[in-house]
Amino acid sequence: MRPMNADPLGGGKGPFVFNASRNRLLLSFLLACTALAAAEKSISPQARQLHQDSIVIDGHNDVTTWIVDCGFDLGMDGADPRKKNAELWWILGRFLPTPAGDELRTHTDLRRMIAGGLDAQFLSIFSDPRRFSGAEEAKGRALDMIEAVRRQVELHADRLELALGPDEIREASARGRIAILMGLEGGHAIANDLATLDLFYDLGVRYMTLTWSNTNDWADSSTDEQRHGGLTQFGREVIREMNRLGMIVDVSHASDDTFWDVVATTGAPIIASHSSARALVDVPRNMSDEMLRAVAASGGVVMVNFGGAFIDPRKAGTWNMLWDALLHLGPSSTPLSALLDHIDHVVHVAGVDSVGLGSDFDGTLFLPDEARDVAGFPAITAGLLERGHSAEDIRKILGENLLRAFGETEAVAAHLRMASTAQQGSLYVLSPDVSRGSLRAHLRCPGRGSPHGRGTPPDQGPGEQSTVGTLTRPAELPISGQRLDETGQSAMKFP
Repeated sequence: MRPMNADPLGGGKGPFVFNASRNRLLLSFLLACTALAAAEKSISPQARQLHQDSIVIDGHNDVTTWIVDCGFDLGMDGADPRKKNAELWWILGRFLPTPAGDELRTHTDLRRMIAGGLDAQFLSIFSDPRRFSGAEEAKGRALDMIEAVRRQVELHADRLELALGPDEIREASARGRIAILMGLEGGHAIANDLATLDLFYDLGVRYMTLTWSNTNDWADSSTDEQRHGGLTQFGREVIREMNRLGMIVDVSHASDDTFWDVVATTGAPIIASHSSARALVDVPRNMSDEMLRAVAASGGVVMVNFGGAFIDPRKAGTWNMLWDALLHLGPSSTPLSALLDHIDHVVHVAGVDSVGLGSDFDGTLFLPDEARDVAGFPAITAGLLERGHSAEDIRKILGENLLRAFGETEAVAAHLRMASTAQQGSLYVLSPDVSRGSLRAHLRCPGRGSPHGRGTPPDQGPGEQSTVGTLTRPAELPISGQRLDETGQSAMKFP
């Protein structure tokens, strides 16, 4: 997400600062010096075919901010170099008039999403705590963003589909459409209320990044004051509720202590939706090798961030960035090899089953040559192929790993709900003709209150048994991380 903490370029460890004027001026200077034209990589026919045949998923994109604040529409041309740089407006927005959507130069638009071969895009639902500081304000902003995403899907229904699960991603791809999903960035937006978390799930949010650059009331951020030593007790309840709902737990931005508390609490795979390798670029937003291995042990995925501040050591931290700019009379280019190095490192440390892509487009700076916008994904496929990765492994990195982790998260949630209903003496089960994506709408528990296990089915009285079919738990659910016994309690955890 936007590197706007005490050190907005990713290297600082000081307290969260909302008015970092020095850094804003530096970023503005660097953006003004950045070349507008992106390099193009020659893509071999083999790489193009592999890319076309793969499910390509990007785990994090912030174009939603421009859609809501400026009226940008995915059908607009955001690539025109004559237009206004969106990041420059975001950094100096208080001093500049708000541009209209069709005046913005962005990393994302529908034409380039198609050119980049994207099959699924997670859009960020982000309530900037500097602008929406109150709990209800943050919640309201998130709801506005969700509405805007749904509106974009409606406007471009010939090319986009809203997806709620991995099966729907595959189905959209088979129909030649791009699946749009939502991730809530920053747990402050749930307003310390599990009912709000449930609401966001009902509205289509499928992962939550526990913190942004700000520590919230129940989890510490990697770039703010460490107030809790990780997760609070309520924070652990949030993780358990996310497991029950089938909402993926995202640890990008979280402090190391928060991360390890998540590992000790979750019963489902975790992801880092836009983080890179700390061993290569030592900034707190990146993940240590021990953390990479723990994500893998949970069955999860590290989705590598494309931002230069996270993948290029020359740009890691304000002073490194300034020195780089002085040496080159502007920021040096970020080579595609830097991004590929981080992917390779995660493969080496965590295994090829635990790597994905989380670009952070329209929310980060100094992107790699040949992959400076959503049209650049084929260059990554070509680069991985050139480095000797097999076609099967590349398909995993491009999207299959995330699809697997997503499916395992849903399987954990289904088991937890079955265990809960069984303990109450009634088991309301899944009709054979119901897809996995709509599972929650068909599970009810007597006397508890909502479609995901807190209420009586609408056509039944309390205590009546559902007759829509049977759904039995397999002897061994295909999940990793914390295993569950027949009562839904933890039977095993990875350390």
